[in-house]
Amino acid sequence: MEASYKAWSKQYVGYVMPATKGNARYLATLRVSDLLDQGYSEEEVFRIWNQGNAGECVRGVNEWNVAYDSCAYVQKALVALNG
Repeated sequence: MEASYKAWSKQYVGYVMPATKGNARYLATLRVSDLLDQGYSEEEVFRIWNQGNAGECVRGVNEWNVAYDSCAYVQKALVALNG
């Protein structure tokens, strides 16, 4: 998301870096490291990434009639992480 990219860029490097895949990966790595350093578990980090908060996972259909399931997202992400 553009707003998150800009906010993280300002937070972690002090200015808005050009939007490239490499810069996006770099900022994502910094963000995840920051969340882990704050004491969030891997599951909580995945929920933050998917639903915007570390609370209980949610399922449903959004305003555009698209189904979402952060519970399934977390499970798939954990499998990918622990490969």
